[in-house]
Amino acid sequence: MPRWEANSSKPLNVKYIMNFQCGQQKKSPLSQGINDPAWVYYCGAPIISTDTSTNCELIVVGSVDKKLSLLSKQGHLIWEKILDEEVWCVAFADIARFVIAGTARKKPPCGSIYIFNNSGHRLFKYTIDSPVWGVTVWGVSTSDDAKVIVASSWNNFAFRFEFLNGQFELTNKGRFGDHGLYGIKTSKNGSRTILAASEHGITVLDEKFMPINGGKIKLKNGLYNIDIDHEGTKIVAGCRDGKFYYVDNIKLKSGNYSTTLSDRPICGVALSDDGYLVAAGSFDGKLYLTNNRGRCLWDYQTYGEIWTTSVSKDGAHVCVGSGDHCLYFFNNCCSSSVIKELEDIELFLAFIKNRRKLKKELARALNIYSEYGLIQYGITRSREMLHEKIHTTDFEKIIFDFLSKSISKYPHYYKFHRLLAIQAEKLKRHDVAIYHNQIAASDNELYFSAMLSSGINFQKLGLSSAARSCFRRAIAQSLDYSSMNILYNLARSYEDTENWAEAAILYEVLISWDIHFRNSWERLQDIKEKKSKDSNVDYTGVTVNLLGVDSPRQYNISDALAHITKSRFKELNIDETQKVKLSKVFKKLENDYKLPMSLQKNKSLEYDEIAYIKYDYLQSEDEIKKQLEMVYELLVLEGRKNIVSTLDIGAATGRHPMLMTAKDKKAIGIDIEERAMHYASKIKKQTKTSTEYPFYCVGNSLYLPFSKSVFDLVTCMMGTFSHIDPIKKINMLKEAYRVLGVNGIIIVSTWDIECNHLSFLSIYSEKEKRIIAENSISKYETRLLFEQAGFKNINIIPFMMIPNVFIYELNIHNLKLADLKRAVEIDLSAKSLYPTMSGEMFMVVGTK
Repeated sequence: MPRWEANSSKPLNVKYIMNFQCGQQKKSPLSQGINDPAWVYYCGAPIISTDTSTNCELIVVGSVDKKLSLLSKQGHLIWEKILDEEVWCVAFADIARFVIAGTARKKPPCGSIYIFNNSGHRLFKYTIDSPVWGVTVWGVSTSDDAKVIVASSWNNFAFRFEFLNGQFELTNKGRFGDHGLYGIKTSKNGSRTILAASEHGITVLDEKFMPINGGKIKLKNGLYNIDIDHEGTKIVAGCRDGKFYYVDNIKLKSGNYSTTLSDRPICGVALSDDGYLVAAGSFDGKLYLTNNRGRCLWDYQTYGEIWTTSVSKDGAHVCVGSGDHCLYFFNNCCSSSVIKELEDIELFLAFIKNRRKLKKELARALNIYSEYGLIQYGITRSREMLHEKIHTTDFEKIIFDFLSKSISKYPHYYKFHRLLAIQAEKLKRHDVAIYHNQIAASDNELYFSAMLSSGINFQKLGLSSAARSCFRRAIAQSLDYSSMNILYNLARSYEDTENWAEAAILYEVLISWDIHFRNSWERLQDIKEKKSKDSNVDYTGVTVNLLGVDSPRQYNISDALAHITKSRFKELNIDETQKVKLSKVFKKLENDYKLPMSLQKNKSLEYDEIAYIKYDYLQSEDEIKKQLEMVYELLVLEGRKNIVSTLDIGAATGRHPMLMTAKDKKAIGIDIEERAMHYASKIKKQTKTSTEYPFYCVGNSLYLPFSKSVFDLVTCMMGTFSHIDPIKKINMLKEAYRVLGVNGIIIVSTWDIECNHLSFLSIYSEKEKRIIAENSISKYETRLLFEQAGFKNINIIPFMMIPNVFIYELNIHNLKLADLKRAVEIDLSAKSLYPTMSGEMFMVVGTK
């Protein structure tokens, strides 16, 4: 995690505050130009909750290291308390005279509710405990005169305390739902309580803690934090599916889901007092500032899961607590009044019919967007509203001019340079596109797309040498934020299983790229002296934590709270049973796994088919793709006992037919290249296979020389699909469908052109890579072709999720079974954190 320091000589474990402005902070991937934080406060542990006073004059923070901290609006520490357990929830009374905190212990389960005055003196503590399961407090809120406090807990009980006879007393409690209570709020006079029960819904309670008539909204979605306006009539709730649920008036007994903001749950939500502005924090690490329908105005990426957000009454300030141990404070230019102004402008533009006037007013509107730093939002909205109303070239010129002006205002915001390059390419201004792409390439996240685009523009200018240079550099390997987060998640998983050596390798790779990435340095120091388990003993357990690094580990949670973990596992973007199947695959591989031929010592083949020998003796970064492909194929086939006959299209050296023959299948391989089939036959003889299988033949995948319904499995592996012209791919799929029997399976493994670290195989020339890229289609287009061919139950499995050069840095280039297992765990870590992320390849599975 980058740490912005006033004095670089400070040790890493010292808390610090730094007020920084554009250009003053140290180089950091978190510096995003527009809407950067006004300051960042490093807390030293993941932050679970934060709250602000009405105008953010005071900020209270709760973190998992049991600290309760009070900060000023400028980010200076006022006081700090160490409580009994992790601090999961905090709140102010509206006039900020009191600070409320809720603590949590998961095993054995218990929790306490504290009240402090704003000078830090403790006034009240109430511990919730039970010999059965106990209580863990999540949400705490107070009425504005601090005479009513409500709290929610993971054991599904909500509590109400009132100030009676000079002290707070428990007056009511009730049970709601079965999967844990999360967010809870009270109206300004304490007469109304709103709470969120996961997979149960939103409930409004009266002073006696009884549901108000009609005051319940049933929602089966997993709910997290909630927030309300001052009157308690407008409600926003974070949801498991990456949306938030907004209720404009609780009396209407219903609300609406926002647009999808993230692939991960929205946990932190905060609402401006007029209900126009929502600050939504996701487990993907992003803050999304949106209107109440979920239209994103701007976002900001942190290095950890965001559990908590808070906004000032007018929306002018936003506060975010992240799992990266940092509290972020933003001065928001786009307040509620700005949103209203922009909506009025957009409504005005929608009714203009005269094209000349529309172009003029659009340019004026874009300037207003720019004033508030909403450049990307302005472009997106303009395209949505007006793209079809203005001639395409005129529209693109307006956007081009707008971006050019924006870049003069924000010259170091690389994303704008990339957007301008795209616009320039549309207008065939290739030299301008190249210039801005080269600037955008300074950002690791944009490097691949910028260099690839530069190559295409050089190509269009007829400068082939420059184009080839860009294409080569486009596949240069680097570690972006997402890849680093994937490795960090896996390292934490290895720590969970006391696999210290494996964790240390990952942390060392991370600090080699960024010594301040999250707390990698500190964690590495902690485990340096710990004795590692022998990581080569058990290949069968897939250890990666699928819920993310800041999620509670199941072994740390009491069995009494099993309903919480059961509910949270519904967040998973991959099937938990996949880990079980993978474990079975690795167990079976223990006895028959062989090193790839490229890593075997005795290479006795001396045939003339040089290209095919090269394919069998690939470099490690290429070979790992073949091995991962094999694992995922075996995963697909695990438990399927009705597969007898198989066909491999594009069999090349016969790798897949040999694999299927070893599994006692009647395997046939077909390839259009006669030399390939000759080579595969020689390999078969050398292995002294006694059966007639695998059988090889020369043929065209577009006209398969087989009868209908004769195979149980058809495969087309290792990018062969990308050798087929895009127009002819459907013919190949229809042929595969024809020769498959009922319930037969097709497995196709191919290159993913949407991957930012796509490098293909090293044996390909630059020309061949370019042709393969031109023949490749996206996952979405591939799915459509499979459907068009008649296949059902289509499943897409991306793999090779991080740049392949890092197999050397991660010490898995020897490709022993334990190395292969770690590569699979990296893939699982990636898919759990970023479900839409592209790997270098993807496997498509369908049934007839």
